[in-house]
Amino acid sequence: MALPQLSIWQPGDGLRKIKYKYHVCLIVIFSVLIRLLFLTDRYLWCDEASSVLISRHSVDNLLFHAAFDVHPPLYYLLLHDWMILWGDSIAAVRSLSLLFGILTVVLVIALTRWLANERTALLAGWFAALMPMAVHYSQETRMYALMGMLTLAAALALMMWIKTPTHNRYLVAYALLMTFSFYTHYFTLFALIAHWIAVTILSCQSHKTACYLKLPGWWFANLAIAVAYLPWLPVLFNLLTHLAQLRAGNDIGWIPPVTWRDLPAMYWHFFTGNNGQGFPSFILWLAVGGFIGTVGRISLCNGEYERYQLILFCNLVIPVMLVFIISWWMPLFIDRYFFFSSLSIPPLLAVLLTRAKKAVCGFWFILFTLLFGYGSYHNNPE
Repeated sequence: MALPQLSIWQPGDGLRKIKYKYHVCLIVIFSVLIRLLFLTDRYLWCDEASSVLISRHSVDNLLFHAAFDVHPPLYYLLLHDWMILWGDSIAAVRSLSLLFGILTVVLVIALTRWLANERTALLAGWFAALMPMAVHYSQETRMYALMGMLTLAAALALMMWIKTPTHNRYLVAYALLMTFSFYTHYFTLFALIAHWIAVTILSCQSHKTACYLKLPGWWFANLAIAVAYLPWLPVLFNLLTHLAQLRAGNDIGWIPPVTWRDLPAMYWHFFTGNNGQGFPSFILWLAVGGFIGTVGRISLCNGEYERYQLILFCNLVIPVMLVFIISWWMPLFIDRYFFFSSLSIPPLLAVLLTRAKKAVCGFWFILFTLLFGYGSYHNNPE
């Protein structure tokens, strides 16, 4: 069933567009203001300080040091140039992530408008502006805001190709964005796996006129990503062969083993900015399971709009599930690594609310606004 188009705004197209752009501007301004709050109220923590120290080097030395870091170099290179322009004060180094965070809010609005309609886009933009994790990582001198922006843009490019598979320019954009993301964070691999699963499901649906897995453009795009990443593969292999040394140096050994509670707690963290330690486990399972189940049921429908939502749904679920399973042997289950997955929540939540009756939509809108606002406020230092 296709998502019903916006019907509550009846003025002419010109006036409607003015109203829409006005509300978009208000949301973007609000997202800037809330991210500027407390931006400099705390000192750089150790990972942020490491980002600044690596980025202070010349490009050659930066690449040398990044080869021994647990993250690829793209963010450090961008921060290097940013610091040349604006200096290395706390406000300066954190403002790069703030910029990525603002662009992500704009991207969420654009994606949701393409996916559904203007009303849904405004809801999604509001949630993206206020969501605790989105605010927090827009204020941190790390690569997570950049990775989130890149993978979300790649998801939009993939959706546009799914709609018009003859337009390979969308695949070119997808390959470029995913390559940049791979050079930003290694967990991009799980985003790519999520995309493959979504494309496979869509290819298997009987009503589709095109089997996307049989189209050469999809394979060439992924081959291009692999080829573009070849220069960094030796560094990655070297990293994987020295895991014992990384554990001894506390680079990865600090991550605690997972428990069954950690899975719903991760999604709870997406919404609230905390792990729900004050709630019984069954409350977390019910709340998270209800949301995931409802969104999943809609995303797996065979309608025109739902097939695009499936890409967002897979991005929300697949990376978290895969890393949760892997973490029983090698603990990797850390909330910030999944910030890119959490960015699927604003558009999916907005689509879910616009399907409800007006009174029900209003109730849940207020509830999630209070939930996100409370989480964003309490995630900031006193």
